[in-house]
Amino acid sequence: MPRAEIERRPGSGYAYSGAGYLLLQKIIEDQTGSTFASYMTETVLEPSGMSNSAFSLSPDIVRRTAIYYRRDGRRREPYHLPGAAGALYTTANDMARFIILYTDKGRLSRSHIIPENQFVTMLVPVTPVQISGVNVGTTKYALGHNTYETPEGIKIVFHAGGNPGLRALYIVALDGNDGFFAVVNNDRGAELLAEMMRIWGGHYSLTLQPYF
Repeated sequence: MPRAEIERRPGSGYAYSGAGYLLLQKIIEDQTGSTFASYMTETVLEPSGMSNSAFSLSPDIVRRTAIYYRRDGRRREPYHLPGAAGALYTTANDMARFIILYTDKGRLSRSHIIPENQFVTMLVPVTPVQISGVNVGTTKYALGHNTYETPEGIKIVFHAGGNPGLRALYIVALDGNDGFFAVVNNDRGAELLAEMMRIWGGHYSLTLQPYF
């Protein structure tokens, strides 16, 4: 691997970077002396009650993982991505608990999973989100997620992602304490997620920015 070098001052611009999260993973492992999967289980997943989630691949997770499909319906061969850049295996129920962390300011069952000062820092918009050099509406990137405010004055936090045969989205209306998560095991999943997001926003009378 070539030497990793900083291209710009942190916070001064936006670029989607899975490799950046692998560097963050390496920093965590160097500082804690633990594997990333173990660290996340002990500090985030177990305290959050996400008992069906893991960053490591076990026979049980392989058995329960959905099959991935191509746009034409053909089955994809199973694969595994390592570490922080996309290796979280989870369920809808566990992701619901994750969303509650947003709606209750980093708490679950009155226990602070994320210290309140860190939670506040996580939500601070840092830099406009750009795709192909064009700003994506008023969306700005914070620490690990996108954020914007609707015309109704509701703060929105969301993140969408995808890998071959997989598309996922979570979105939270912070002021309304409402959240939504969905994952689709098909390369056409973004089209379905866009429609589901539109319906969810309509139910809560939210004018959401299109993302897909």
